[in-house]
Amino acid sequence: MVNIHHIQYSVGQGGLHLGIIGDYAYVYDCGGYGVNVNWPQIFNDVVNKLSKVDTLDIFIPHLHKDHYNNTVGLISTISNTVQEINIYLPPMNDIEKIMLICEYHADIDDSDEKFDDEYINLVLTGKFADIKESKKIKYVNIFTRDKTISDDIILRSYTTNISSCYQKKFERELNINPADLASEIQRQGNKFWHMAINAFKNVFKAKRVTNHIMLTLYCGKKYQTCCRDKINWLHTGDAYMTTYRQLEGFVKAFEKLLSNVNFAQIPHHGSQNNHDCKFAHIFNCCCYFYYTTQDKTNKYKGITKSHICDLNLLPCRQILPVSDNPLTQLKL
Repeated sequence: MVNIHHIQYSVGQGGLHLGIIGDYAYVYDCGGYGVNVNWPQIFNDVVNKLSKVDTLDIFIPHLHKDHYNNTVGLISTISNTVQEINIYLPPMNDIEKIMLICEYHADIDDSDEKFDDEYINLVLTGKFADIKESKKIKYVNIFTRDKTISDDIILRSYTTNISSCYQKKFERELNINPADLASEIQRQGNKFWHMAINAFKNVFKAKRVTNHIMLTLYCGKKYQTCCRDKINWLHTGDAYMTTYRQLEGFVKAFEKLLSNVNFAQIPHHGSQNNHDCKFAHIFNCCCYFYYTTQDKTNKYKGITKSHICDLNLLPCRQILPVSDNPLTQLKL
């Protein structure tokens, strides 16, 4: 019998999903805030679950802090347990990186010199400053928007709500040759970031979600053939489904996989933007949906009881909520 665990830890606004399939394991999301989470306790639990695992892949679906802000703590805790740790971050071109940093800092007053250097370094380099590369710990560069890790573990990266025309508008507003970005950032420092944020505001008019490049993960049935019930998971990150175009793009990206999905993650914000009946209908009729928490920051409209009831009325579909109590877990 293959050793299989799927655990969604309750970490407030954020997520940490541990999947173990035989001697392979992955963590999807490693961050959160908003409730009193005992992260050392969670990390120790992960260590115990990984006692028979050789390789761990860590997937950071996109670079918002509530997705990655405890990655360093996790790695420092488990580094003596597993033989190989691979860190996957979303692939971005230089303009996309600059736009993401601008989105993050867009509410900073132009006279304010307090930029998050740690965050800027992570986005620009694609590496955590506190994690040293070694034979055991590696970053996996994804040069294309699609990467098959193995026959039935598929990593897809795609943009859910930004078009190339907006990139071009921002590039023109910034008025710097993309080839010169690195040297200009180094030469101008904070002056460059003030200039870039002003260009960002001119293009997008207000702070908004603009740069969501997702790592989405599908774990399929190949590794679960010894089980009576095959369990296939799909993690979608914060993929927004508010328009038909976005929904169509999602279906196109996963059209060969959706009928096999048994469990689909509703993003951790519990946002109404991330699931509805139209979204539910693109999966097979026996699919379960799970979400990690209501949003505690009031930035997003949370899932209401009526939303859950609407989804539960669909044939053979069910909602599996993860409690807001940080000591609880959803185990399947």
